[in-house]
Amino acid sequence: MPKHLTRNTLDPARLPPALTPRQFVDLSGFSSATVYRWLESGYLRGTKAGPKLWRIPRSELA
Repeated sequence: MPKHLTRNTLDPARLPPALTPRQFVDLSGFSSATVYRWLESGYLRGTKAGPKLWRIPRSELA
């Protein structure tokens, strides 16, 4: 587990409703290349909030 993640961070009630790709990578264990590839292909649900800015719903962790 990365150093900046704590038990409070992993508590689903404390997670923000939308995660950044980096947060998703840290919590899921997948590589960032995989997460971005899944976002671009539609395999992973996400919303583009800018040219290079993605937000992934917390529900995608399940």
